[in-house]
Amino acid sequence: MREAEVAIFVTRRGRSEVLIAHRSPSQGSYWHTIAGGIEVDETPHEAAVRELAEETGLTGVELHAGGAVVEYATR
Repeated sequence: MREAEVAIFVTRRGRSEVLIAHRSPSQGSYWHTIAGGIEVDETPHEAAVRELAEETGLTGVELHAGGAVVEYATR
């Protein structure tokens, strides 16, 4: 497990539409945001750019930090 992850919310049309991905047919075909782990020596912004490209093929997208950072821990 990685120590930190990013979640990317791609919006358009005044934030009235949000991109989500249909994931993993072998695990029940759930819907999820674009997300992934932050690699060693990678900033959260760099991880977001990389994950977005890896999971969707979108490149050259202008990314902005959200209004809040949410941290949580599971036991």
